Amino acid sequence: AHIAFPMSPMTDKQAMITVVKTLSPTGGTNIYNGLELGLSELYRLKKAGAVSRLLLLTDGYCSVPPEQTIAKATEYVKKGLQISAIGVGVDYNQALLSQLASVGGGLMQMAGDPEQIQKVFLKELNSMISPIGHGVKLEVLYNDQLIYKQLIGYSNEVVSSGKMTVDIDQLFPGLQKMALAKFDIINSTPAIEKKPVIARMTYIDEKTQKTKTVEKTLYPEWTTATGLMDMTLDKNHKKILAVAIANQSLKKMANTFEAGNQTEAKAAAQSGLDQIQRLFPEASPVELEDLVNKLQEFVFMFEEQKKYAPEKPVKTTKTTKTK
Repeated sequence: AHIAFPMSPMTDKQAMITVVKTLSPTGGTNIYNGLELGLSELYRLKKAGAVSRLLLLTDGYCSVPPEQTIAKATEYVKKGLQISAIGVGVDYNQALLSQLASVGGGLMQMAGDPEQIQKVFLKELNSMISPIGHGVKLEVLYNDQLIYKQLIGYSNEVVSSGKMTVDIDQLFPGLQKMALAKFDIINSTPAIEKKPVIARMTYIDEKTQKTKTVEKTLYPEWTTATGLMDMTLDKNHKKILAVAIANQSLKKMANTFEAGNQTEAKAAAQSGLDQIQRLFPEASPVELEDLVNKLQEFVFMFEEQKKYAPEKPVKTTKTTKTK
């Protein structure tokens, strides 16, 4: 990963166009390092009153686990940056990119055909230069059986009795973002399902300069298997992450198998299973059964194939240099 054109005011448009035209793909995708370089460059010149958003064009596959990439994105989001993701290619990892856009406060767009990249890129830029609201405040109101623990997706929250508040800079057209709130429960019983959590957002409309309010009521779900309360958003967040993990594992498995490395192919499939198991230690949701079964079948297939056709050792050659 490298910086082709350092961040600067666009005074020499032709120089930037020339740099873009000289870019050519080499090797595989390196999302993690590219993302980190882009975010650090953006943060270097971050200033108040400006929209500091990174636009990531990628197929969504990487050599590091998806949660590691998401953790790096979250680290910079807490510093005030935003991330939008543009999926490139017909089989891009949509699950991972939706997570990055959700964590990063931006949008997720698709440019399956390379001819669509410019159109999608311009659409994303237009959404940033035309905010629909400012002075945004998000409030989460909850009952006395809950103790607020954490808000994932935003930072700098203020907590008081029965209420958590966080300020957001601006609202943009088409922007959808998931914020995951976590609570501890005091003397929890199934009756807690009847006590809703209220999410309320107020903002000043850019056109009318009047205050608007949007409110949503969320009902907790009780799980008897664990004795814990899982919010619906929490479950959906983990399901999407599980799909991203499975997609990446299958992609790596296919590439390593095609290269003749069955051991690495099996390890990729097993790694996906292990990561999903950590997300859902009790049992995988029914919506993920097909994916989990597919990974298990591949692991089994590689085990059986190894019995009857052991993998040939890869030959290596050693070279020495002399002065």
